[in-house]
Amino acid sequence: MNFAAIDVETASNAANSIVSVGVAKRIDGEIVIKEWLVQPPPKTRFVYERHVEIHGITRDMVANEPFFPEVWEKVKAFLGDENITLVAHNAPSAEARYLNGVFEHYNMGKFNLPLLCSLKLASLQLPRARYCGQKHSLEYLMNQFGLTMLNHHHAGDDAAMALMLFERLCDDEFIGNLRQKLQLNTGMPLALTEDELLPLEDKLCLSMVGAKRPKACKPRKITSNLLFDEEQKNHVNEFVASIVAESSVLVGQTIVTTGTLEHFTRDAIEAIIKRLGGKPSSSVSGKTSFLIVGDKPGSKLTKAQALGIPVLTEAEFIKQYMGR
Repeated sequence: MNFAAIDVETASNAANSIVSVGVAKRIDGEIVIKEWLVQPPPKTRFVYERHVEIHGITRDMVANEPFFPEVWEKVKAFLGDENITLVAHNAPSAEARYLNGVFEHYNMGKFNLPLLCSLKLASLQLPRARYCGQKHSLEYLMNQFGLTMLNHHHAGDDAAMALMLFERLCDDEFIGNLRQKLQLNTGMPLALTEDELLPLEDKLCLSMVGAKRPKACKPRKITSNLLFDEEQKNHVNEFVASIVAESSVLVGQTIVTTGTLEHFTRDAIEAIIKRLGGKPSSSVSGKTSFLIVGDKPGSKLTKAQALGIPVLTEAEFIKQYMGR
């Protein structure tokens, strides 16, 4: 399985308003970035707040650029492999929505390339961070993991950062060390010192990284010591397969929680149950699959025992269903 990352910038919340597409993939061990400006459909509204003010792309800048179908042909040519799997940060709410919207607008069929979400992977690998008041934003995770921060909200650079983050999230040694540091029960926000970060010597070709957005779409290269050999590629494939399996491990099951949990708030454990495909419930009944028990459980435990419903401690749930 080969991977590349994609990012889009838009003129507004309209699903067909893409004004820039960036793609990053590894070629001979280096991350190569390409970015295209896109002219959106006529009469597209350019919204300054949360769009133009962030990415800096105005109507005049894209007035003479190609429309999306022409740009997509260039994207496909750069990707090369028809079986490639794409990665994006916050894919369901952003890239998947906008790519589906623009494909539909131009009658291009359905966008059907596999699309993984690096934000989803971060929340699965490090569930505690979200519930310590930290959002798994691209900038936050890049900084915390010691990865080189590029020009945020430039589509090509965002794609490169999503790819670097994805690779780091697939590094078992790094994640294992990080989980050990967090210990899942510290209640402290994820925060690493420079000494605790794994060394990462990214050398950037900065010729295209400046204050002005380049009009010409010339490849840029990022050299990193996160090189993928065949063994590492196989490991990533196995990791992705485990994510797919993990996301459906509780499908069809209704889970109730009682008592005070050590590692998670009530909202957190319910969110995790949903991520794993299950249905959280507030009351025990004959439809309950099992009960998660924390400190000082209430009457739900008594009722579950009377109905013969399986009871798991929090530690048992984490070990059995989260692999922690």
